[in-house]
Formats: sequence, structure tokens, C-alpha cells
Amino acid sequence: ARRGKSLQLPHWAAQIETTRGRILQSAGRLQEAERAFLAAQRQRQTSLQNIAALEARGSYAQPEDRLLQQEDSAQTYLANNFIAQGRLDEAEVILREVLKTSLVREGRNSRQVGRALTSLSRIYSERGRNAEATVLAEWSLRTLREASQSPLSPSMIQARRRVADTLVSVGRAQEAVPMIDELRLALADDTRLEEGFGKGSFQSIRAYLQVGRLSDALRDGDALLRHHSQYFGATHYNTAEARAYRAMALQRLGRVDEARREFAAAIPILTDPDKVVGKQGASVARTTRLRLILNEYLLVLVGSKGSPSPTDTAEAFRVADVARWQSVQKALAGSALRAAAGTPELGERIKKVQDADDELQAVYKNLITQRSAPPEQQLPAVIKAMEQRITGLQQQQQRDLVEIRRQFPQYDELVNPRPADLATARRALKPKEALLSIYVTPGGSYVWATGPQGGLAFHFSPRKPDWVAAQVKRLRDSVDLTTGVPLERLRFDLEAGAALYQELLAPVQGAWAQADTLLVVANDSLGQIPFSLLP
Repeated sequence: ARRGKSLQLPHWAAQIETTRGRILQSAGRLQEAERAFLAAQRQRQTSLQNIAALEARGSYAQPEDRLLQQEDSAQTYLANNFIAQGRLDEAEVILREVLKTSLVREGRNSRQVGRALTSLSRIYSERGRNAEATVLAEWSLRTLREASQSPLSPSMIQARRRVADTLVSVGRAQEAVPMIDELRLALADDTRLEEGFGKGSFQSIRAYLQVGRLSDALRDGDALLRHHSQYFGATHYNTAEARAYRAMALQRLGRVDEARREFAAAIPILTDPDKVVGKQGASVARTTRLRLILNEYLLVLVGSKGSPSPTDTAEAFRVADVARWQSVQKALAGSALRAAAGTPELGERIKKVQDADDELQAVYKNLITQRSAPPEQQLPAVIKAMEQRITGLQQQQQRDLVEIRRQFPQYDELVNPRPADLATARRALKPKEALLSIYVTPGGSYVWATGPQGGLAFHFSPRKPDWVAAQVKRLRDSVDLTTGVPLERLRFDLEAGAALYQELLAPVQGAWAQADTLLVVANDSLGQIPFSLLP
């Protein structure tokens, strides 16, 4: 009897580890949660192996189908953990495998298929593929409904919220808001469900802001900040995001002083590379949220008319640099980083780590393609080889990183550089040099200039990005030698060049006019032209 009970232990251990992982994940302890989910996976595999021994002893054994369903459910939790860590490729591989096994075992209209589709929709949102994320979210909700899931089951609540979130992402806030309201009303009848799912989300706040329901946006911001502060702590990245979204609602309501305090508490955390959640680079969704926050903070700091406070103007300069930096590659290119390493051997090791990143991305892409193919078209030997290659690359990359950090302590700081403030930028200027910083946003362009004398000039142009892009295109077309137009017939578009000059450079000319060299930092379409073209 004692032997039979010991054979049952892996099943209960798997259940305990899965529950522990979910608790750790809800508290933001993602690496610990990952280890718990992986431990549960190992215990469940042992439980599956023990079925025959239990049946031979005449003892009760968990049905294999039930254990496999539990395994798919636990794998979905693990995939969600990877999504939270930014490990989107790994999460997608897991979810596609869960979908394949669940479809074979349970058919299309099953709870597990619906849950996997909900999570897969999250991956597509994180990658910025919002239209596809919307389709997946709608299919997940349809699947769960046809599986006769209760409208207030956790799976259905998450699927309904996912549909609303994706609608906001594709500019359909007017359609999303009634769904959010309907779900909130339903949750109000059950305090436990309301506590677990009624805290709102970044997208619900954004939806309410877009339709002008500012008080509702602030209510969701308050609830989200309370939740994240309790579960993640005051200095966690997720809490800072919630605080900043609350600040956006306060700013729109005209409570500018409160908004300023909230932004001032959140921005240092959001722009600190050490606070970023996850092992991989920022997802498109997270970068989009940060840029939205920073654009709103600029309105608080300088608005469209500037600020009499030099401190606010200088902080706005730094914020714009962060926003620009988030939209492009890291400031140091791979070749420059290798050159900074000091020795050819260390540079070669750094290149090996960078090449491993590229190869991992390619292998994951191929593995996802294989996993997505019909069973008869899949190549098990190829899949196994790719999985082994991924494991080998990751292990070797970790060994290389340990050695790089030992020999090159500045490596992490160079890979994730902190944005420069105004004082740092001024110190970097040589005599007779000036700096022009332009940040194009949906609401207009912010322009700063500082020169050899150290003064800082600021200007806001209300011209929208479409106007800027149109002038840039005209300029480029007028000097494009690949169009087939004979050189003698090309005419420089003086009007477009002058328009950009008068709109962006002339208002701050006093700060840079005495310089021999003008260093320009710009984003959006302005990055496509050399400013020496401007008259």
C-alpha cells in the first residue's frame, strides 16, 4: 500500500508546483514561477510513467487523458510566463504544440484550445501584429462559447478582455468600451471575481481616454496601481507603468500637479535598463506603451508653448531622447561594441554571442513553421534536431556571457546604455559644435538646440508627422538619381527644404548659428535626409 501511495506522489507534486507557479507569477516573481512550472512538468511526466505500475498493483491511477489535459493546461501557464518575460518565440512553440495535441484529443471546441488561442493572441499583440491578434482573440472567445464555458469562468473573462484589448490596439475603442463596461457590470455581482479580474488594464484606460470618459480611465488607473503596488511592489516596472497610465488620466482631467508627481515617480523606473522585465529586448507593445507615456509627459513638462522652467525644458530634452532611443537600435552598433572590448579574442566572443541571437531567432522561426504544419508534413527528426540546437546555443551563449562580463565589466552598460541628459550632451560638444534635437510625435514636433555658449533654445511645431514626411519625400525625390530622370533635369525642391528649415531650425537658430558643425538627432522621416540639404 505504501508503494502505491508513493507512486501517486508525483501527481500531487505536479498539482502543488503548478499552483505555486501561478502564485509566484501573480506576484511578479517570473523566474521562480518558471522553475515551479518546469518542476510540475517533470513530476507529471513521472506520473504518466507510473500509470502502468499502479494498474498492475490494482491501485487507482489517474486516467492518462486527464493527465495529458493537465499537462496542456500547465504548458499554457508556462507559455504565459514566457510571454511575461518577453520570451515570445519559446512561448509560441509551446502554444502551437498545445494546440496541436488539444485539437487531436478534444477537438476544436474545447476549453484548452480556447485558452491557448487567447495566449497566442497575446504574443501577436506583443509583437505589434495587432490585426492578427484581434482575429485570434475573437476565435478564442468563439471557441470557448461553443465549448459551453460559463460567461464568468476565468477562461471566458480573460478571452473577453483580450478581445476588447485587441480592439483598442487597432483603433476600435468605440467598440471595445461597451465590451469593457458589460464585463465590469457582470463582475460587480461577485466580489471574488471583481477582485481578481475587475482591476482594469492598460488598454481599458487607453480606451476610456480615447472616447473621452476620463473619470472611468482614472478609476481603472487607481485600481490597476493599487493591484500592482500590492503584488509587485512600488519600484517594479509593472507598477511604474500603471502609475504612468494613471498620470495620463490625471493630466487629461486637468489635475496637472498630481500628474506631474506621478510621472516623476514612474519615469525614472521606466527608463532604467535595470528595471526592465524580461531577458529579451522590449516587445513592440511595451515600447508603444512607453512612447505613449513619454509623449504625455512632454505635454506636462513643456506643452506646446514651452516652459519658463529650465529644469522642465532640460527634463523634456532627456525624455525625448529616451523616446527616440526606444524606437531604434541600441546606440552602440554591434561592431562598435566589439571594438570597445579591447582584445580581438574578446571581440570575437562578443560577436559569437550576437551571432547566436540571430541564429536562435532563425531556428525558432523554422521550429514554429514545423510545429504549425499538418502532422503528416512534420519532420520529427528535424524538430528534434532544432530543439537540441536551441538548447546548445542557449547554454553556450550563457557560458560566453559569463566570460565576457568577467573580462569586460562595462559590457551590460554598453548593451543597455542609459539615455543622456542635457548636461552630458553639452559636455560631449567640442568648441564650435552645436546640437539640434528633434522629436516628432503624433501631436507635433519638439525641437531643442544648444550651442557652444551653453544656452538651450526650445520650439514646438504643431505640424503633424504627415506634413513632415511629405516635405522629406519631396526633398528626397528631387535629388534621387535612381528615378531615371536625367541629371540635367533634376531640380532641387527649394520650397520643401525651406519649409522644413523655417518650421524646425529657424526658431532655435540663436542657439546654433555661431557653430561650425551642427550635430542633428532626429526621428521618424527626418532620419531619412542629411540636414545639410536644407537651404
